Amino acid sequence: MTKRVLMGAISLVAASGAGADLLDARQMGRGFTALNGSYLDAGSNPALTNRHDESDDFGVNLNVGALASDKHELIDSVDGVSKDLDELEEAIENDVATQADVDDIVGSLQDLDRKAMAAQIGLSLNLGIPNRHASATLVAGSHVRVGGSLFYDDRDAAYLSDAVSTGNSELDGLESQVVVNAVAVTSVGVALGRTFDVPKVGAVAFGATPKLQRIDLFDYAASAKNFEEDDIDADEFATDKTAFNLDLGAFKAFENGLRAAAHIENLIPVSVDSARGDAYEQRPVVVAGGGWANGWVAVDSSVDLTAREGFGVIGDTQYLRLGAELDAWRWAQLRVGFRHDVKGTDEDVITAGIGLSPFNVINLDIGAAYGSNDTYGAALQLGVRL
Repeated sequence: MTKRVLMGAISLVAASGAGADLLDARQMGRGFTALNGSYLDAGSNPALTNRHDESDDFGVNLNVGALASDKHELIDSVDGVSKDLDELEEAIENDVATQADVDDIVGSLQDLDRKAMAAQIGLSLNLGIPNRHASATLVAGSHVRVGGSLFYDDRDAAYLSDAVSTGNSELDGLESQVVVNAVAVTSVGVALGRTFDVPKVGAVAFGATPKLQRIDLFDYAASAKNFEEDDIDADEFATDKTAFNLDLGAFKAFENGLRAAAHIENLIPVSVDSARGDAYEQRPVVVAGGGWANGWVAVDSSVDLTAREGFGVIGDTQYLRLGAELDAWRWAQLRVGFRHDVKGTDEDVITAGIGLSPFNVINLDIGAAYGSNDTYGAALQLGVRL
C-alpha cells in the first residue's frame, strides 16, 4: 500500500474529527471479536457498557489501527505507467517511438488489469463512567476504508500502435481507467446501558448508542494516461453527509460460563451521493455472537447476519470471526483469532495479540493480523481504569 493512499485516508479522518472504531487492538488480537469485552468496548455493542467491576469508577482507552492489502503496489505501479505514457508521447514527437515501447506499456496495463488494493484505518477514543444503576460510555472514532483498481481496455493496444505509426503524440484517448474509492464513517455518541431481570431468562444487559455521524466519500477515476497520484486526496472528488443514527445491543451471561450477544449497527439507513454521481448506502448490520469464559480462558465467536455495504471498487463484506484469549491474573493476556469474509471481498486473516495490564489499572495492548496477498494489520491500545 502506498504512502500516498494512507495519507489520503488519514486526511479524510482528520477532516471529519474523531469517530467510531473497528480496529481495536484487543479485538484484532482475538479475531476482531468483542463479546468478552468490558464497558470500554461499548462501541462494538452498547450492551457491553453494563460489563464492569463494582470497583470501576472511570475508564478511558485510545486506539489506532490499520489493515492493508496491496500485493501489486497498485497506485505506484499505475503512476509508473502514466510516466511511461508521457515518455512515449515525447518519443512520438521526436519520431523515435517503437512498437516495442507500445508492447511494454500494454503489457504493464494487462498485468495490472483488475488488480486491487484495499486498506482500512481506525482511530477511536472510549471514555466510560460505569455504575450499578445505569452506565454510560462515550464512544468516538473514525473508520476509513480505501479501495483501488485498474481496468484495462483492449482497444488501447491498437490505439497506441496507431499513434506510433501516424505520429500522433496526443494520447488522451486511452480507455483504461484507474478508480480509487474511500468511505470514512465518523461517529460520536454515548452508549447507555442497564441490566433487567427478564422472566424465565434472568439478567440480560441491554444498551443503546444514539450518535451523530458524518460519512465522507471519495470517488476518483482517471485514464491511465491522466492519472496523478497527487490527485488522490483532492477535494473535488470528495462529498460528505451528516446524520443521526442509533446502535442497539443485548448481552447475556449464563452461570456455566456461556455468553450470548446480539447488536444492530446503524439502525437508520443513510444514503450519500458521491462526486461522480454514485451513491453509498449505509444499511443496518445485524451481528450475533456466542462464547464461553472461565476467568482464565475466553473463547469468542460472532457473525454478521447481514452484509456491510461497499462502495465503488470497495466490495460488500460479511464477516465470520473466531477468537480466544488467555488471561493471567488480569495482568497479562495472550490472544489469537481468525476472520473470514463470506463475501470474498477481504482476505482471510489470522490474528494474534498481547496485552499488559498491571493491577488492572493501566493497559497496553498490541494486535496484529496477517493474510494472503500481502495483507498486514496492526493496532495499538493505551488505557486507564480507575
